[in-house]
Amino acid sequence: MGATAEGFVIVGGGTLFAIAGVLLVRGRVELEALRANHDVAGYILAVVGTLYAVLLGLVVINVQTKYDQARAMAVQEANACSNLYQLTKTLPAANRSALRTVLADYVKQAIDEDWNAIARGQQKEGTNEEYRKLWQAIADLQPSPGREEVAYGAILSTMQQLSDARRFRKVTGRTGVSPVLWLILIAGEIVTILFTYFFGVTSLRSHLAMVAFMAFFLSLNVFLIALYDDPYRADLEVKAAGFNFDPSIFRE
Repeated sequence: MGATAEGFVIVGGGTLFAIAGVLLVRGRVELEALRANHDVAGYILAVVGTLYAVLLGLVVINVQTKYDQARAMAVQEANACSNLYQLTKTLPAANRSALRTVLADYVKQAIDEDWNAIARGQQKEGTNEEYRKLWQAIADLQPSPGREEVAYGAILSTMQQLSDARRFRKVTGRTGVSPVLWLILIAGEIVTILFTYFFGVTSLRSHLAMVAFMAFFLSLNVFLIALYDDPYRADLEVKAAGFNFDPSIFRE
């Protein structure tokens, strides 16, 4: 489901649910009976609304941070691949060619398999074999003292950065907001909206408008959490932040 369709379901569904609830309550309960609840319901709504707003804000910040980290790690993985390619210029011709071939295969598999799969919500790890070969090719290098030895240290450091970024992508793609937290978020929104039904507003239209605006705003935040909970979905274009180059440049 795309972001637009998901937004209509979450935001539109939440708003329609709230409006239907107001119409149901106003059709069955006298206006004076609702007004009798104002003193108590107002205080309770203030407490419930504040607590829910704090929880909602913390979760929004958490998923936004997760998205920012995913973008940064995508750039780090891509930069590490590019840097490895440039560092191979310090190696003898045979070693340089072998390492560049494995690196090119890794980049191609990462773009064609890993990134496309994770954007579809899958966890296909097409780079496992190329990743192992890349480490093995680096481990097999026997740099001579001096310039090659210094470059080899830089290659190892860059490969570690690539490994860290790749591991982050693999782990983050499997984790998200827990089902228990989702239950709390949804229940909190429902309870907060339900408390607005205890108020008796003379104008039904005004009551509907206020409740609809409140439900719309709360549902927007829930939708934001659902959207950024998976930072690798195609709508957010994390891949474009890093792996937006032609993999053929890694071939001699």
